[in-house]
Amino acid sequence: MKNEIEVVKQERNQLQQEFDNIMQTPFFKKELDQDNIKKLSELETKIEQEKAKKKKMVANIIKFDEELADARDELSNLKKDKLFYSGELRKLN
Repeated sequence: MKNEIEVVKQERNQLQQEFDNIMQTPFFKKELDQDNIKKLSELETKIEQEKAKKKKMVANIIKFDEELADARDELSNLKKDKLFYSGELRKLN
């Protein structure tokens, strides 16, 4: 009877050890996983916010470049007009 009890205790200890090993795998580490999931979610949120900021900045740069090109075109046209009217004034004098 004592031998049977010892065998059962050994089997129980072995099963408990296997159970503990299984519970230590990442799938079963719920608290740690929940913390890591929360951190991951926060990082993903920050990444999305930074992407949105970057997208706005790129859009502003493109808009500025377009406005600059328009201003340069207008300046060029004004210089042409100035040359034309200067020539016309010289003809009149």
